[in-house]
Amino acid sequence: MKDSLNAELNRHGADKLIHAEMDSNSIIQSGGTPLLKPVDWIKNTNCIYDASPNSYDAKMPEQNIKGGQCAVNVYEKITDIIKDKDIITYDPAFKILQNEVEHAEDLLALA
Repeated sequence: MKDSLNAELNRHGADKLIHAEMDSNSIIQSGGTPLLKPVDWIKNTNCIYDASPNSYDAKMPEQNIKGGQCAVNVYEKITDIIKDKDIITYDPAFKILQNEVEHAEDLLALA
């Protein structure tokens, strides 16, 4: 399980980078400025991800499921708010939501 979890988390990490790029592009397109400093990310986050003390911890699947469920909730709220108001922002947010749901399902299958 450790190897499958590691592979899954690496894939999720790569997707998170893509999500950050999509979010940043949406913020810039709407005239905003993305947060650029990690300290600001922590201050303004909607979801807290618990850091594991080791490179592998038995709690990692549970921690990542919890974080993924939070991300799904956040993107559901975003897409609900902008659904009929801003299709340019809605499309990438909905794609991220779909991806987050897939991540949660993948992790639940490994747990």
